[in-house]
Amino acid sequence: MKAKNHTNTPLRSGAAGRPLAFARLLAVVIGPSLAALPADAAMLYTFSNGGANPYSFSFLEPNSLFATGAFAIAPFQEGGLTFTQATLTQSGGTACFQFGTPGATLTATPFSCGLSAVGSEGGWQSLFLGATAPGTYTAFNAVSDGSAPAAPDRLTIQNVAAFEYTFSNTGANPYSFSFLELGPLVATRPFAIAPFQQGGLTFTQATLTQSGGTACFQFGTAGVAERDAFLLRPERLRSRRRLAEPVPRRHGARQLHRVQRGFRRQRARRAGSPDHRRRLRTARAGASRRRGGAAGGAAAAAAAPQRVSRRGRRRGPPVILR
Repeated sequence: MKAKNHTNTPLRSGAAGRPLAFARLLAVVIGPSLAALPADAAMLYTFSNGGANPYSFSFLEPNSLFATGAFAIAPFQEGGLTFTQATLTQSGGTACFQFGTPGATLTATPFSCGLSAVGSEGGWQSLFLGATAPGTYTAFNAVSDGSAPAAPDRLTIQNVAAFEYTFSNTGANPYSFSFLELGPLVATRPFAIAPFQQGGLTFTQATLTQSGGTACFQFGTAGVAERDAFLLRPERLRSRRRLAEPVPRRHGARQLHRVQRGFRRQRARRAGSPDHRRRLRTARAGASRRRGGAAGGAAAAAAAPQRVSRRGRRRGPPVILR
């Protein structure tokens, strides 16, 4: 497809927008209580094109999109391209939605929306009238740029029940981030998230492993390789009674087991579990016996009579055979 230099559509009014968001590896091991999440109302946006090569893609928003500016989306692929950015301009009852690859240039101002993509980059610009409430809308102008296929010409907005996942840290530098899903996350797999920023890093990928009632969530920046991102992946989780069983080091499961044991010990200490106190007493008694046995053996060996051989070398205590 021949690249167009610039696609610029003037509009009339609008509001300030919110910035686009994108982080290293975060590993979160969570107990079984996370599965019971209440479903809340959300807006499902579905864009589609029913031409020669039909396609569709969707994303969830907590509320209807009204603000002019960039908004974060989970990356998706279409026509051999990966779209990672999106903008919206709302003005005079016209909604200008734009989507682009990382190298595309998207602009959204109170008066216009602009798109530019060249070479292997690509972008879409679709204009809809009154697309602010649930319903189905047909684009009166749909333009593609660069190497992108035909732009989406239909938009469906639905009010749906969605599950909101919120992760937070209340330490010295507290933070939190959230995302929406149409249903509870129960499958072991990577899942797409809208990029978000934390600690000066942009997190773009996420994985979940569900095993034995334990959910292991991981979040990483674009530069985290799979072998690094899954450093704590619980490929061979044991039951609580078998967590100490040795496993191959290449799976990194030993480190995960240490994390899990520490988590359970901390929870037991907070709850004052009698079972935890019993295990502590048993472990301390065993350590004391081992220390006492080693000390007693050394003392007995030192106190045993030493024999001197004819050549002047000392021998140990005599061995009595029965």
